[in-house]
Amino acid sequence: MKYLKYIFFGILSVLFFINPVFAKENEKNIVNLYLFYSKTCPHCAEEEVALKELEEKYDNLVVYSYEIHTEEGINKLHQVENYYDITVNSVPFTVIGEKKFHGYSSSKKLDFDNVISYYSDHGYKDEIGELLGIEKLPTYLINENDVSLDDYVKKTYNIDIPLIGKIDLKQFTIPVITIMIGLLDGFN
Repeated sequence: MKYLKYIFFGILSVLFFINPVFAKENEKNIVNLYLFYSKTCPHCAEEEVALKELEEKYDNLVVYSYEIHTEEGINKLHQVENYYDITVNSVPFTVIGEKKFHGYSSSKKLDFDNVISYYSDHGYKDEIGELLGIEKLPTYLINENDVSLDDYVKKTYNIDIPLIGKIDLKQFTIPVITIMIGLLDGFN
């Protein structure tokens, strides 16, 4: 009986020290998103609403917003333009890792979601965060053997429909997809 206590406490102490290792594996990598916007832009307002929803979904997402009609905002935008050797002619302009998004439409929310999900799990180097002097940068190293970001995003748009086969959702409009789903649901 005396030995059972020692065995029990031994197992308990081992589990106590192993648990933090498992917790760290389940933590999500920080994902920084940089939004350049204007207060008078309706598409910017739509994107801000979508980003609020994504912030609720991902507790590891940090959104940095820069209003381009302020000195700080335009200076940061010029830094990004110089870094990429581009000219941004319209807003919203969004950067997540290596992905740049010009403008906003409702379909971009899924693009943002996919990129955030990928970077949360696979890591990335936040070059814009380093450029802008952001203190909290991603900590995960990029694993070269992982699926690429482009392949990961492509998978989310490809679905397999019985009797039809694989389709790429990006090739269809929302009404066509709705009709296809309705027809499939009718078979159930």
